[in-house]
Amino acid sequence: MESVDVNMKDQDHIYSVYMIVMKCIPIVTIPIYAEAIYCIIKRSPNFQRHYTIILTAHILGCLCEEFYGFQLFRPMVFLPIVGIYADGILSMLGVHPFIQLYGMFLAVQVNAAILTHITFYRMKIIIPMSFRYYTHVIRFGIFSTVFMYVGAVCSVNFILLTMEDQMEAKNFIYVNIRPIPSVFWSEKYMVSSPKNPNIPTFLMAGTFCIGFYILLCILLPSICFIILHKTRHSLSEKVIKAQRAYLRTILYQVAVVVICIIMPFIVFFAGVANTITNPVIIPASLIFAICHGSASTLIHLLSNKPFRDTMKAQLSWVVCFLTCSRPERGNKVHTLSSIVG
Repeated sequence: MESVDVNMKDQDHIYSVYMIVMKCIPIVTIPIYAEAIYCIIKRSPNFQRHYTIILTAHILGCLCEEFYGFQLFRPMVFLPIVGIYADGILSMLGVHPFIQLYGMFLAVQVNAAILTHITFYRMKIIIPMSFRYYTHVIRFGIFSTVFMYVGAVCSVNFILLTMEDQMEAKNFIYVNIRPIPSVFWSEKYMVSSPKNPNIPTFLMAGTFCIGFYILLCILLPSICFIILHKTRHSLSEKVIKAQRAYLRTILYQVAVVVICIIMPFIVFFAGVANTITNPVIIPASLIFAICHGSASTLIHLLSNKPFRDTMKAQLSWVVCFLTCSRPERGNKVHTLSSIVG
C-alpha cells in the first residue's frame, strides 16, 4: 500500500511539472507564429498563388493545432492505465474528453497531410520538365496528396475502437490495476480497460499508420535524391544549388515528422499496449506531438529565402538596438525561385 502511495505522489509530481511546461512552451512558440504570419502577409507576394494558399493553410493549421493542444485540450496520461485526462478549457466547458482526443488526432493528421502537399508542390517546382519521368512523378504526387488527405480524415476514426462504457471500464480498472491517479473518477478522465475487445484492432491500425509514415519518410527523400542526381549534368549551377536547398528542406521536414509525429505515435500506441512503464515518457511525447506545429512553421521560415532574410534583418535590428549601433540598409528583390533558396 505504501508503494502505491509513493507511485501516486510521483505521478502527481510529474503532472505538476508537466502542467508548468505546457503553460510555458507557448511563450517560446507564439513569436514563431507571429513571425510566420508577418512573412506570409509581407514577404510572399511573388510566390505562386497555390503555394501561398497551402503554406498559409499549414501555418494557420499548425497555430490552431498548438492552441488546441496547449490550451483547449491539455492532455495527460497516467500509467499503467490506458486513458486520457483532459484538463483544458474544453473540459471546463463540459466537452467530453473523447471528443477532444478525436479533435487532436484529426488536427495532427490533417496538418501532416498539408505538409505532404507542400512537399510535393515544392518537388513540382524544382524538378526539371525535361526529366524523363516528369509526368509520372507529378501524377504520383497528385495521387499521394489526395490519398494523404482522405487517409488522414478516415484514419482518425480508428480512435472510436477505444470507446466503452466509462463506469464499467473504471470499475474494472479500480479492482484490477494499481496505482490509481487522484483524478481517476473525474469526468475529465476517459479510460479504456484491458477487457475492451477492440484494443488489438486499434493497435493494428496504429501500427499500419506508423508504418505508412515511416515509408513516406524514406520514400520522399529517396525519390528526390534520385531525380536530382540524375538531372544534375543538364542544369545550371544556380538550379543545382536550388535543388540542394530543396533536398535539405525535405530532410528537415522528415526530421520534424519523425520527432513530432512518428515517435509520439509509437510511444502512445506502446503505452496502450502496456509496453512502457516509465511515467515520464508518454507526457514528454505528448509535448513533442503538440509542438509539431511550431517545429513545422520554423522549418518554413528557414527554408523560404524571403522569410529567412526577413528574420535575419529583424534579428540584426535587435542586435543593433542592444549594441547601440546603426543597421546596414539594403534592398532585395525576391522571385519565385527564391522559395527554395
